Amino acid sequence: MSLINTPIKPFATTAYRSGAFVDVSSDDFQGKWNIVFFYPADFTFVCPTELADLQGIYAELQSLGVEVYSVSRDSHFVHKAWHETSPEIGTLEFAMLGDVNGVITNNFDNARPDSGLADRSTYLIDPDGIIQYIETTPEGVGRNAAELLRKVAQSVPDMRVRFTTSNPEDMTEDIVEAIAAEPNLCNHIHFPAQSGSNNVLKLMNRKYTREDYLAKVAAIRRLVPDCGLTTDIFIGYHNETEEDFQQTLSLMREVGFDSAFMFKYSERPGTYAARHLPDNVPEDEKIRRLNELIRLQTEISAEQNRKDEGREFDILIERFGKRSREQLMGRTPQNKAVVIARGGHHIGETVRVRITGSTSATLFGEEV
Repeated sequence: MSLINTPIKPFATTAYRSGAFVDVSSDDFQGKWNIVFFYPADFTFVCPTELADLQGIYAELQSLGVEVYSVSRDSHFVHKAWHETSPEIGTLEFAMLGDVNGVITNNFDNARPDSGLADRSTYLIDPDGIIQYIETTPEGVGRNAAELLRKVAQSVPDMRVRFTTSNPEDMTEDIVEAIAAEPNLCNHIHFPAQSGSNNVLKLMNRKYTREDYLAKVAAIRRLVPDCGLTTDIFIGYHNETEEDFQQTLSLMREVGFDSAFMFKYSERPGTYAARHLPDNVPEDEKIRRLNELIRLQTEISAEQNRKDEGREFDILIERFGKRSREQLMGRTPQNKAVVIARGGHHIGETVRVRITGSTSATLFGEEV
């Protein structure tokens, strides 16, 4: 019998999450959407890839009010050991539920008859605890995070869904294709570059190169031509040279980000860099580089915003304007801030506007 449109059965267990053991029960599923992600066992081959793929969209799911739980027949102690020994699993931020006695697996009718291990199944559960979607894949066939993102977007068709961020190595074309295909997935991707220098990226232990990053930007532009693109950049990392810095500036020019979060490097206690890579770029040099970076991005942002003048967008009103409660600020699907006259509109409303002016940080519009 299919479990779709049936309530989940009660359970209580211990999970491992973010370095700690936590209690999780079926009561935690109330009031929000939930994804339960079953897999056969820790320390196996397909599972780390699937789980890391899911981690790649976890921030986006969180922004939608969706919680994620992974489940296998392992204990929470085994989950902890896997976290501490696997680079991929060590990145996971969602709770890994222990299910040694098989209660959760059997509650979801997901146990393999021969071994009792969990099948590779994904369940989408609504805020009332009702199962709305089930997917099971054969052994050896990994699940697709992009397809899961589609299912979440389709489950809330009246909600604007924004893909928050992705590490470049996790950004696949099928995720971009999902953004292009689903009308309520916003045309905006925050895509952290960190640096434009391969030397610095290697020192940071990033799993991509400048060339990899630019290839993925090209794919985004090809599949979602109107996609807003923002980034994170920081300068002054260990051994960063002037040539490394110039490569970062050239990356900024080549991509043409709509905006960027920009920082100068400072050591974080307990990290590998703090222990092994001296903070050896002089502070005054860091400040000079950061100021030059900010000046360049301000010019690029102003140029990108001028291109929107005369265009029309549906903006979602988020708050009152900073300067007057007679103004409202909303965002385009590309995540750009637009200020309009308040008129009879209110927060949470979608308004069609024409862009009449811009600065490097803000668009100004009028209702169409």
